[in-house]
Amino acid sequence: MTATMLGRTPQFAGLSFPQPKGARTAVLADDDRFTRMALRRVLEGLGYDVYEAEDGHHAWTYLRTHPGVQLLVTDLVMPRMNGLQLILAAHRWDPELAVVAVTGASSGDSRLHSARVRGAASVLKKPFRLEEARDAIRVATR
Repeated sequence: MTATMLGRTPQFAGLSFPQPKGARTAVLADDDRFTRMALRRVLEGLGYDVYEAEDGHHAWTYLRTHPGVQLLVTDLVMPRMNGLQLILAAHRWDPELAVVAVTGASSGDSRLHSARVRGAASVLKKPFRLEEARDAIRVATR
């Protein structure tokens, strides 16, 4: 995939990715709009510029083309590229990337263990309170 620059915004196959303005950048991948809205609020409150993706594929495209992202917050169940695949690819690309996995799965679900094995520093279970999301992000970015 090649990029063309229009001003400071790269274009990829019809997708536009705004350049981050602040010192810290997070990629937020979740196919649920309301979850993204809640997590964006928390991330911005912690000082992050946030790129939102509706699936793992778009999040992965952004991560590959924007070096220096500090945090990935991803749902585990999404279309096109699930969160486990995204975490694995992201950690191969940048082993220092902090990752928070978000899931509605129960405590005994094998995906929770798989997320940690692949590199998630913390797991946030849905439904969550904003304070729980903040704490999970802080644990992942220590």
